[in-house]
Amino acid sequence: MKILPVYRVLTYILLPFGAYFGLQALTAMIQVFGNPIFMLFTFIFACVPIYIFCSFIFLQKGIKNAQPCKKSLRDWIRANAVVTIIYVFLGLLAVIGMLMFVSDPELFKQALAKFSADQKTAVPAEITDPRSIQTIKYMAGIMLALSIVLLVHVILTFRMLKLYKHVFQVE
Repeated sequence: MKILPVYRVLTYILLPFGAYFGLQALTAMIQVFGNPIFMLFTFIFACVPIYIFCSFIFLQKGIKNAQPCKKSLRDWIRANAVVTIIYVFLGLLAVIGMLMFVSDPELFKQALAKFSADQKTAVPAEITDPRSIQTIKYMAGIMLALSIVLLVHVILTFRMLKLYKHVFQVE
């Protein structure tokens, strides 16, 4: 199987997500100043668009145009790919959690009631609406697909870095 066409398609699929995640990471940076607890999650979230764009540069410059790339680009790709794998596993855990809650509507309503009792707030009726539960299922599906695409892309990127290691030889 030729992995270059698959790698190219996955890279182009991930570009819009990278742009969206990049904008979200910038807005999350503002929240970090108000609440430093979010710093780790913002760091993980910011590494995903950095990985996507660095791998796109590698694809365009190093693979497609056969131009030499800096070794720092390879280092950026490797470091951010590792953090992206962490993001993927956190995303898969979130998908499992979302699907567990919405698979049993009564469990979902009980969890919301307990949460609202702990927070001393009322649960809006819209949250337990079947359309909201369906929206959560759609979000879980999108997150699952994105996590799988990211994981496959990272694996292919490491293979492409090995195949095209000669692009990083020139300084």
